[in-house]
Amino acid sequence: MIDTDKYEGHTPAPWWVEGELTEGYNGEEHPDDGWGQSGESTLSIHGDDLYIGEIGADYGIHETVANAQLMADAPLLLEEVKRLQKRNEWLEEVVALLQEDGIDLSMEGYPLWEGVTVKIDLSETKPVYELHIWNDKTEPPLGEFDECVKYDNKDEALEAYHKLDCAYKILMEYAGDDGDALLEYSRGDE
Repeated sequence: MIDTDKYEGHTPAPWWVEGELTEGYNGEEHPDDGWGQSGESTLSIHGDDLYIGEIGADYGIHETVANAQLMADAPLLLEEVKRLQKRNEWLEEVVALLQEDGIDLSMEGYPLWEGVTVKIDLSETKPVYELHIWNDKTEPPLGEFDECVKYDNKDEALEAYHKLDCAYKILMEYAGDDGDALLEYSRGDE
């Protein structure tokens, strides 16, 4: 990550490029077959009516102009980096909160962020117990149950299950994404 503190106090935006490089034959051998710049051989960068720096036309006209523009856009790029760093910090906080709740953000348990891998460990996820209740059906039920009561404590869930008088009931334990039936009762089995 870029330490943006080292840029504090820079000349504020906007910055701009001054000077003009024009293509023409310079009479010398160059990688571009002798075609380079004529006229001024440097471009200068200015901001807040101050001279900031210059870049020589040692790389050919197109690359020099692009480099000068990149330098002139430095304050804007810095602001964008700061904005994205702040957003990334917020996203990391959101991921941490979701992980605390045992929420998996991808099929593999890893958020798909370039350069960032966060392992979501569901082994410490507290199980939740659900008592599914059917008041009238004595055969294995199809579709939805009549009532559902949730418990955080297994002993409380077991006690409620054993005290409950109904036609059909299932006590489920959910840990992470998986659910397991702990107990199942049907009045028709008696």
